[in-house]
Amino acid sequence: MPHLQIHTHQVAYEKFSEGEHTFFFIHGWSSSPFFWKPTLPAFFSLGSCYTLALPGHYPSKFPENLSTFTQTDLIEIISDCIKILSNKTKVTLVGHSAGGLAALGIAAQRPELVSRVVAICPASHGPIQSGGLYPLKLAMNLGLSPAMNIVHRGLFFVPKSMDLFFSMAVYDKPKFFGNLKNQEFLEEYKEVFKNLDPNVMWIYLNLLDKADIRPIAKEVQSPTFFVLGDHDEMVPRTHGVRLSKLVPNSDFIILDCGHLPTLELPEITVSQILNWLKFHPV
Repeated sequence: MPHLQIHTHQVAYEKFSEGEHTFFFIHGWSSSPFFWKPTLPAFFSLGSCYTLALPGHYPSKFPENLSTFTQTDLIEIISDCIKILSNKTKVTLVGHSAGGLAALGIAAQRPELVSRVVAICPASHGPIQSGGLYPLKLAMNLGLSPAMNIVHRGLFFVPKSMDLFFSMAVYDKPKFFGNLKNQEFLEEYKEVFKNLDPNVMWIYLNLLDKADIRPIAKEVQSPTFFVLGDHDEMVPRTHGVRLSKLVPNSDFIILDCGHLPTLELPEITVSQILNWLKFHPV
């Protein structure tokens, strides 16, 4: 994947289609642009589609010896990438989890870049006090990160280890993991996931623990669509509902899934997003 040099960061991106309007797809914490593979083709006919790898997430690269990374850093770096790649024209942002937080922050602080936002189970605010990320936060606070890094590396040698990684985020586990297409996707994803530096996980966990997009949410003027999971244990559904009420021109839908609507209910999720885009043209 090609890279952009943004300050001291190398940010990876990939372009998949051509068209008059431009879409940017931004993945979440400890994920990858590969996350969008099952659903991305549905958007190719709508315009130019780009995926971005979050700063630090393979194949993007953090500068050496980076130890802290803030919500402001995240928003500024991705904003600069979009400005360059879009040739300063307004774009549609589609963000999941931490990528949703980034999308909302960009729309609030760089409105000249954004025409529409789709926020899928967006991170809203810290501190992390419950849910799937809470045990990891406790491990980080107890100084267990190095030991957890070793466990992280070792799990790749365990058959179907991606089932364990994804089990925290999926609601109907038997249905999801029993699906052959999902298992094939996870095996492909595993080869990408192996390249993720586990230290990035802790840097972003600290970011999410301290983040708070609420104070600037009211500044988002572009039409915004929140796609939320009714059984989301990573980012509580209530966070997304409250956030949607702060964004002036927004709609939300709650689906019968966990934190991964595009993977758990791909047809329904894509259909809902495409329908919303149709009624909110550029």
